[in-house]
Amino acid sequence: MTFSTKYFDKHKNVSIERVAVPFYVGNQYGLDFEATAIHPANQNINFRKINAAALDAAIQRLGKPDLVISDYEPISAQYAYLHDAPLVTIDQQSKYLTGHFPQPLNGQWFNDEIERLRMFFPKAEKRLASTFF
Repeated sequence: MTFSTKYFDKHKNVSIERVAVPFYVGNQYGLDFEATAIHPANQNINFRKINAAALDAAIQRLGKPDLVISDYEPISAQYAYLHDAPLVTIDQQSKYLTGHFPQPLNGQWFNDEIERLRMFFPKAEKRLASTFF
């Protein structure tokens, strides 16, 4: 059960749609598409079918949005791009677009996060970057 389903499934003003995002494997150089293709989390899932159904439901229910807000979920971003609507992202990864970071930072590389941002959210009206420890 997802957080959204647990807390909002019966709420009259909330609709929950399933989306499926492949797990993109990263390494110190960026995204590793070969490893992504064989990653166990990406097997036996029809990403296109699930996401097309979610986009169809959004279009049927909402039509053209005035604004789309995404918390690092790329299908909602695609919905914004489809309708040329402004997109606002709220995530911790966008901080990597703001400056130069040492390689690596406390043992973590960030090239893969930058490539995910470029692939999932190539443009955004605003990016609200948050971080936590």
